[in-house]
Amino acid sequence: MFHKAIDANGQALELADKVKIIKISDWLLENLDKDALRLLETCLGKTMPIIDIDEHGFIWLEIVINSSQTNYESHLFGLEPNCLIKP
Repeated sequence: MFHKAIDANGQALELADKVKIIKISDWLLENLDKDALRLLETCLGKTMPIIDIDEHGFIWLEIVINSSQTNYESHLFGLEPNCLIKP
């Protein structure tokens, strides 16, 4: 299914826009492991930049877990645009 890159308020989304996660889709809740789900839930209400918009219209966000001179760890999540708003 193709999802237009339009947020929950009807605003067009583009690469590098900052967006706030306002909800997590049921299908994603059912398919994530506990650790990934817990991480994503900690991001509800937070604002972060869009790093990609794929051919299906999913919005990709990077959640950085650890960033230092010697270590970098992050997770990428693809969310439907209606789970996001431009703040």
